[in-house]
Amino acid sequence: MHQPPKPYHQNILNIAFSVNDLRTEHWDPNYPLHITVFVSQLRVEQVYIDNGSRVNVIYQHYLRQLPIKWKEYLQPPSQGPLVGFTSHHIWPTGTVRLPFTLTSHDEAKEITRALEFSVVDRPTEHNILLARPALFQLQAIPSTLHGVLKFNTSDGSATVVVTKPKIGHDVERAARQETQSRQNEGRQKKRRPT
Repeated sequence: MHQPPKPYHQNILNIAFSVNDLRTEHWDPNYPLHITVFVSQLRVEQVYIDNGSRVNVIYQHYLRQLPIKWKEYLQPPSQGPLVGFTSHHIWPTGTVRLPFTLTSHDEAKEITRALEFSVVDRPTEHNILLARPALFQLQAIPSTLHGVLKFNTSDGSATVVVTKPKIGHDVERAARQETQSRQNEGRQKKRRPT
């Protein structure tokens, strides 16, 4: 006899958004969703929530800041190239599994999970890209309308207020680095023998 599939999480709690969650001060729904988290007990800002991506990414510039012991866990890439929405390909330099902690804005609730990240050596204003696999593992739901991320803990649901992204200098720096990287790639292609 066919049995209906069991739910993945037996203890999943309801997460609801209300008018009380709305971020009116300084929140612009056109901003990307950035939060602050803890990775290996280090505070990390500029964590970009992208529920359109299927791969969690940690950028090389941030990974270099982690204690040496985490670099020892770096493994070869577990998949082929990452393909962006413009069909460009980026090859990860490796994969790493790190302890990742979400903390509520009032710091009363938190959840920690070991998450797998593809390591990418590209200029960006983000330190980490948090994709669907992480959101699923953390039982977290983002809302651009409200400007918050909600997640479940053993003590009930919790809320993380998104932070205003750092724009300007960081974006300009990332754009300059990207332009230089593309120019270098172009020079390398010209030098290759045919």
